[in-house]
Amino acid sequence: MRYLVFIVLFLFCSTLLHAQVYKWVDEDGNTQYTDQPPPSSAADSEKKLKIRAAPPSAAKAESDESASQPDEMQEFKDRREERLKEKADNLAQEEENKTRCLEAQGRLKTIQVSSRLTMPDGKGGIVYVDDDMRQTKINEAQAAIAAFCK
Repeated sequence: MRYLVFIVLFLFCSTLLHAQVYKWVDEDGNTQYTDQPPPSSAADSEKKLKIRAAPPSAAKAESDESASQPDEMQEFKDRREERLKEKADNLAQEEENKTRCLEAQGRLKTIQVSSRLTMPDGKGGIVYVDDDMRQTKINEAQAAIAAFCK
C-alpha cells in the first residue's frame, strides 16, 4: 500500500514536469500562453516552448555568491574550521582536566583515609609513609585538585 502511494505521486509529478506550453497570438494581437494547443485560426503564429525547471533558489544564490566572492567564502570556511577546531580542543582539554580532577580527589581520599600508607620504593619493594611524607602527599593532591577541578 505504501509503495502504491509513492508510485501514484511519482506518476503525477512526472506528468507535470513534461507538460507542453504553447505560445500564440490571438485575433486581437494578444500573446497567449497555454498548455492546450491553440485554435486553428492561430496555427500560423503557434510556437511550442521548451520549459526547463528552475534551479532551487538557494543553490542559485549560493552559486552567485561563490562566483562573485570566492575569497570571502574561503575566509569564512577557514574561520569556521578554526573555531570548530578550537572548540574540539577545548572539549578535549575539559575532559582531560575532569579525569585528572577525579584522580586527584581519589588520591587525596586514599591518603587521608588509609591508616597505614605504603608507596613503591622504585626498586620493586614498598616503603611505609611517615607523617611528614603523608602531609606532603596531601598538599600535592590538594594542589592538583585546585589546578584541575575548576
